[in-house]
Amino acid sequence: MARALDTLLRLRKLEADQARRALGEAAARETAARHAADQARAARTLEQAAAAGDASDLVARAFADWLPASARMIEAADADCEREELAATAARTALAGRKAAFEAVESVVAERDVAARRRLARRAQLVLDELGQRLG
Repeated sequence: MARALDTLLRLRKLEADQARRALGEAAARETAARHAADQARAARTLEQAAAAGDASDLVARAFADWLPASARMIEAADADCEREELAATAARTALAGRKAAFEAVESVVAERDVAARRRLARRAQLVLDELGQRLG
């Protein structure tokens, strides 16, 4: 039983470590998606400012032609951002579950170790008591 608990503890630790890495990767993807959405919005803002500063029909027409594509890029970036945010939330939830499983096994192992130390202390006390009776 002791080896099985130790093996289970190592397995739960490995699972928690993997979940922690997965969360790090998901958070990085979420950050990248958020950055891409910010970039798309910044590009639109720059184009709007450039178009507003030039009164020519050609620039106005080019901006009008570009605007729907910009809206689609922003919409796609927002969708990516939302998808990655959900993935990061799922990874956080998975990590919490893995940590809880590890901590539960860790607690059982600690209780087992405390019980073993108590048994050992009782045995030592019995030996001392017996020795005291023989000598006393």
